[in-house]
Amino acid sequence: MVHKGFNTISIGNSKVTTDPAGRPVSSVLTVDLDLVVTEKDGNLAAYSLSYYNSYEIVEFLGTANQTYDIFIHKYSGTDDVWYGVAWTVFDGAGVSQA
Repeated sequence: MVHKGFNTISIGNSKVTTDPAGRPVSSVLTVDLDLVVTEKDGNLAAYSLSYYNSYEIVEFLGTANQTYDIFIHKYSGTDDVWYGVAWTVFDGAGVSQA
């Protein structure tokens, strides 16, 4: 649930390549993930559909007592990758609620 206020939601992803000993040596972008946020009734609240980068960010004004769903869609690529999701809510009084 995202609270009333200015909401920011972001995702980040990458695939780490390793050397023969299993040590990480680089991070490569092998998939394109998109971020979509909808209200409980399915209405679109925000989206980020950029191409060829490792992150997506959405910002929107939330409504009090509204529940939001966060969808991560793999637009392209076939690799399995790790991703992270982060969000924050700014209520206008300088208080972060997340």
